[in-house]
Amino acid sequence: MNFLKICLVLFMSFWFISNATAEQKLKFKKPVQYSKFKNVSNAVFLPSKELTKLTPAVVLLPVCSGIWEKTSGDYSRWAKTFTENGYVVLIVDHYTRPGTFKSGCTLNRKVGEVQITKDLYDAVEYLSNIKNIDKNRIFSLGFSLGSLANALAASEKMDKRIGKGRLRPRAVGSLYGGCKFGDVARFLFNDTNIPVIWLMASEDKEVPPADCLETLEEIRKKNKAPIVWHTYEGATHCWDCRAQSGTVRTAHHNGVTSRYTYSEKFTKDSEKRVIDFFNSFK
Repeated sequence: MNFLKICLVLFMSFWFISNATAEQKLKFKKPVQYSKFKNVSNAVFLPSKELTKLTPAVVLLPVCSGIWEKTSGDYSRWAKTFTENGYVVLIVDHYTRPGTFKSGCTLNRKVGEVQITKDLYDAVEYLSNIKNIDKNRIFSLGFSLGSLANALAASEKMDKRIGKGRLRPRAVGSLYGGCKFGDVARFLFNDTNIPVIWLMASEDKEVPPADCLETLEEIRKKNKAPIVWHTYEGATHCWDCRAQSGTVRTAHHNGVTSRYTYSEKFTKDSEKRVIDFFNSFK
């Protein structure tokens, strides 16, 4: 490997596994009953005015561009779907801490995967302290970048390193999340020991399903935790992103250009698969 390649590997490794520049915890909002709010950043939505019985909850971890005008509607829709199914929802916005900004899916974004994993643990802890939330049924669903945090938290080794004994999600899910990025970085590990549902797109050029299948099979063989996966034939990365449909993006990690295409069919099926999976844990 020549000098330039070594520099590239070191740079990419720093980008993928970097921590945030600021360690300040996110401030989550006071829980409110779900309605169509414009600002969903760090919001907590209840399925009713008050929780009168033990209720499950779910953390939503967004894509690398965070919460903004072209993504907030999709997370609001997911919140509505979950609250209609009896879940409390917390939508994390990693870019609201001081010293960070919504830089999009670029190499210079200020929040790395270790930090968003810490944000996940913070979100789970916050939800667990709300009266009548079942702390044994707090789940997490990640979208693209958000999926990487779920994968790290699901790993026995990475949980010990990052979580350090803190409360973990009961199970985690991924929509179009990456398992590995070439030989540079890996996120889904074969020591995964909490339940996982991993949904992929056959036409995903950013994180091809082929990069995940071997690891998914390894986890299933180890049988440490239930794991299911599904590939949507004909779907693209961000198949549930209504406002970003038609967006053309070149991925920084592999230089591949692709177009996002929203699919209501795949979105509805994703909602059902994820909720059915989470509902299976009592």
